[in-house]
Amino acid sequence: MSVVTSSSETASEKSISSASNRWDAAEWQRPLPKKVLRSFGDQSLNEPWNAWIQYLSQRKGPCSLAQLLPSRHSPLAWSTVASLRNEETENIIALTQHYHHKKNNRAGEIQDRLSAWLLETDTVAVDSSHALECVAWAWALPFLANHCPEPLWWSLLDRLIQDAADACQIDVTKSPLSAILLGGELPLVLAYAFPERKATAELLGLAITNLSESLTELLDGEGMLPATHLPLLRPLLGCWTRCRAIMETRRKFLWSNDAEDQYRWLITQTLRMSRPGGAMVFSGMTFSRSERELFRAALQLGGNDIDAAAADCLFTRPKEGGTLTNQELSPTYHSEWSALAILRNKWSRKARQLAITYADGQNSIELCQGASVILSGNWPFEITHNGQVRPQDASAEWDEVAFESDEDVDYLELEMEVTPQIRIQRSFLLARTDQILMLTDAVLCDQPDPIKYRSHLPLADEMTAHSEADTREMILKSPQPCTRILPLWLPEWRSANGHGKMDIQKRHLVMEHSGKGRLFAPLFFDLSRKRHSRPITWRQLAVGEMRKNVSKNQAVGFRVQVGQEQWLLYRSLTEVANRTVLGQNLMCELHVSRFQKTGEVEELIEVQ
Repeated sequence: MSVVTSSSETASEKSISSASNRWDAAEWQRPLPKKVLRSFGDQSLNEPWNAWIQYLSQRKGPCSLAQLLPSRHSPLAWSTVASLRNEETENIIALTQHYHHKKNNRAGEIQDRLSAWLLETDTVAVDSSHALECVAWAWALPFLANHCPEPLWWSLLDRLIQDAADACQIDVTKSPLSAILLGGELPLVLAYAFPERKATAELLGLAITNLSESLTELLDGEGMLPATHLPLLRPLLGCWTRCRAIMETRRKFLWSNDAEDQYRWLITQTLRMSRPGGAMVFSGMTFSRSERELFRAALQLGGNDIDAAAADCLFTRPKEGGTLTNQELSPTYHSEWSALAILRNKWSRKARQLAITYADGQNSIELCQGASVILSGNWPFEITHNGQVRPQDASAEWDEVAFESDEDVDYLELEMEVTPQIRIQRSFLLARTDQILMLTDAVLCDQPDPIKYRSHLPLADEMTAHSEADTREMILKSPQPCTRILPLWLPEWRSANGHGKMDIQKRHLVMEHSGKGRLFAPLFFDLSRKRHSRPITWRQLAVGEMRKNVSKNQAVGFRVQVGQEQWLLYRSLTEVANRTVLGQNLMCELHVSRFQKTGEVEELIEVQ
């Protein structure tokens, strides 16, 4: 939600109208010395203002932002949003980031920019860019007193106090970054920078309340944002980290214990939602030096040894990085409340991971193999039932059906109702040690009617697809081979007829399948670079029940072989029954196993 502020009075007029009581003793308090307060009573010329400037230049604290969080880049840059990059905001941050330096000679430029900014604020839309500009000016206020005319300085302070008060009109669940910057960080900075003035000191309670409530209201209880706000995960971590650094200087002003727990969890979850190498999932960005500084500050303020080890594994070179076992901290996470999941085989820059969101009816995925992003974007589908095309309903929701994670696999299954008669069940299975991924869609119709399925998996920008001439195997490269993809529902050889196809169209991996009533479309990804030179093959298997083969719209089985390694996949499309496939007697909905060298089968997962 966007809030527009307007007023018949300009900020300058408000400042002039209230100038008579600015130096009233009732407006000031400790730590302002009494001798400075007495000088405020002298209304001759500019005596009060000069006394205030002198006091600000001589007081020992508080620290500037650059002193509080030393970094090469301004800590305010942590809360810039890539999708909403605003050149004006970045310019203001750049102008104000070195205000604490005595040799700063950009005061004139800052004063001109400030005058223009104040003229614009009465009609500007309140968004995250404007909110971040407010925070930047608030941090610069102590410096500006020595370089701005008195009316201009008071106009800025009045404007910022008003914006902090107006932040209550912003719905934090709809515009979290704007609400927290204006309603939490801005009043906290003003209270921290000017504890001598009652109007700013009294903002402290408002700031602590808003910050505490925002952490507990926005996060899922274990530090994770809703999927709809996932792009704001790092910008919000930056905002809360700056606030946490201020609180570290004044222990008695810490937010609630629940908020502190959520902040510490947030650090862990932000690490989980990072690609190998450090970039944010779904961001399309590389891992910047500024983000590295953000994690360094957050880990110092609220992290622990395990978080630090996870960051070391993800962000540093393998020879330099440490180690962290999955038992110490699971690399996988799923939150039904947040409508997202991260499946990862281990904490490493070479990890294989799949990020999944399923909020607002959209299912987005991002598949990474180390630093290489293989798939990234929304995965839509289309069902044709009895000749009538039914695109994915934008108002329909994905519901979580099952989630399992153990030392062998991470597994997530979702379901959506297409029509009252048709459901689609989508599953994601990452085998950790085996380094394989299975993405499957099962279309289930109550009647044995003709049905067609079509979906589009988005390739990452740097990926190129290469199809084999004789088989339906596909290789994705960037520029080296990253993965081999097998459409298991289709015959291996192109010369054999199949019910569907798989090809590349407009940088999407398009899958098509057809059948009667029920069908199953599984994609197999071999994510092991070491196996790329080994021969690969797959077969659809006969499934028996009561000594008879069942039809493909009842149950299906598949065998995949890469070199000497083999896997078995079985899926029931009807009620669970006692069936046999490849010599295995099964009574479940889904079964995945690997064949050992002895010929025995080791179960990876079985879903009842």
